[in-house]
Amino acid sequence: MAGQTECGDPGKRRIAYLETHTPELKNLLEGIRAARAQGRASDQPIPTGESDFFDKNTLVRRLTESTWHDMTTAEARRIVTEWRDWRSPDGGTVVVCTP
Repeated sequence: MAGQTECGDPGKRRIAYLETHTPELKNLLEGIRAARAQGRASDQPIPTGESDFFDKNTLVRRLTESTWHDMTTAEARRIVTEWRDWRSPDGGTVVVCTP
């Protein structure tokens, strides 16, 4: 239960990185959600998993920086993995809390 306690305490939380999507990906996702809510298939073409559309249109940045990086870049991969080196105050691994 320690993890739940840490996640519930704003003073113990640390933001690893910020993530957003480009307008193109947001529009695609909103169209899919709307179609599902109406009980129908989306009329928008959906890129395949093999394409880099989702990685190209998912952007990340560090909290302290203003530049966004798409997930196809080496910098983005560094940003989303660097939290793995963080340690808790007692030297252990950190508890991951998601919004």
